[in-house]
Amino acid sequence: MLSKDKLRLFGQKVKEKDAPGYYNLIVTPIDLSIIKSRCKKAEYKSANDFLDDVSLMAANALLYNG
Repeated sequence: MLSKDKLRLFGQKVKEKDAPGYYNLIVTPIDLSIIKSRCKKAEYKSANDFLDDVSLMAANALLYNG
């Protein structure tokens, strides 16, 4: 389980100054604020749509951080 401190890393849009080159490498950036907004707007049509975004967030982190 991730601690609250570690989850904060995913809470907002990545800032270029904190992660140089992030937007050159990551084609589809996503964070928890986007996921939360999509939940509130009922934009997810299925649980799989939600899980796809969570998986994308994890994949982006792995790709950028190696």
